[in-house]
Amino acid sequence: GSGEKGGSTANQVSTARPEVSATTPSTPPTTATIFGDEDLTIAQTLIKIKSEKAKEKRVTFRDERIISNQHGYRSSR
Repeated sequence: GSGEKGGSTANQVSTARPEVSATTPSTPPTTATIFGDEDLTIAQTLIKIKSEKAKEKRVTFRDERIISNQHGYRSSR
């Protein structure tokens, strides 16, 4: 033959269990750390997020109007 000794390596079996990991799971930051509040419910958190997004949009729309007015354009909003 081919000069190989000892048989095939095609039938190797892994002895490691898939649920065992060398790394520890990390815990993501909670919503309490985002807003600085300690006792938030999910509903309160969603209300705060929605409020923050609305504030950001108002600032953006206002800034766009100011910029368009400076250039002589009329805002359609």
